[in-house]
This record gives sequence, structure tokens and C-alpha cells, in this order.
Amino acid sequence: MTEQIEGVLIGAGLAFIGVIVAQIRAFIMDLRQREEQRRIYRRQKYEEFCDVFTEALGWMVHFHGAKTSQELWSLEPHHAMRRLITLSILYFPALKKLTIEFVNGCGAYHSWALIHFVENGTSIGEQIVKVPDFEAQMKLLFAQKNCLEEAIQENAPKYVNA
Repeated sequence: MTEQIEGVLIGAGLAFIGVIVAQIRAFIMDLRQREEQRRIYRRQKYEEFCDVFTEALGWMVHFHGAKTSQELWSLEPHHAMRRLITLSILYFPALKKLTIEFVNGCGAYHSWALIHFVENGTSIGEQIVKVPDFEAQMKLLFAQKNCLEEAIQENAPKYVNA
């Protein structure tokens, strides 16, 4: 009878060990799957950040072509810029400072350009080119843009290897 009990105990022990091994394997696979999902999510958010940055750059082209006060005020750099800041705060703290500097630079440029605009049928781009400190304003804005672009490229390997 003791041999029967030993056999049952051994069988039960092996079954228990099998269950534990299966649970550990499932736990490890779940951890790997979650990490993969996190990497994919970070990559998607990084791509979204880059898309919004590109959209924000397009704002300048539209802004320079505006010929009326109404067009200028409707082209205030707001939605894409706020989205850039939000994404950098939530997902990419390494880009936060440069993003805020770029967004503030766009806002300052917008305000500066509006001061020099006269509604006379020519675009604001044609008008502000003639303002003495135009070159300095553009250099500052493009320096901020270039710094953010470089940071985006430097940080890309962290987020796009999904």
C-alpha cells in the first residue's frame, strides 16, 4: 500500500510541478507580450509626435501666404503646437524643453509678424521680408526648429525599434 501512496504522491508532485512550469511560462510570455505592446505604443506616439511636428512646420508656409487680418488670426499656431507640447510632456520628457522653446518661438514670431502687417493686398511674407530684424527673427525660429529636429533624430532609436 505504501508503494501505491508513493506512486500517487510522485504523480501528484509531477503534475504540480508541471502546472507551476506552465504558469511560469505563461507569466513570462505575458510579460514579453506586454513589453512588445509598450514598444509598439511608444513607437506610434513617436510617429504621431513627428507628424504633428511636420504639421506645425506647415503652419509657417500658410502663415506667410496670408493676405488679410482674418487669415492671419485664423492661422495662429495653436492646435498642432499644443499637441506637440502635450505629447512631449506625456511621452517624451527628453524633448519637452526644446518643444516648448520651439512652440514659444512660433508664438513670438507670429506676434512679431502681426505687428508689421498692413492689409494692402500683399502677403505677410512679402511684407515682413522688408523689416530690418526679419533675418534675426527667422534665424532664431529656425535655430529652435533645428534643435528640436536634431533631438527628435537623436531620440528616435529609443522609440522606433519596436
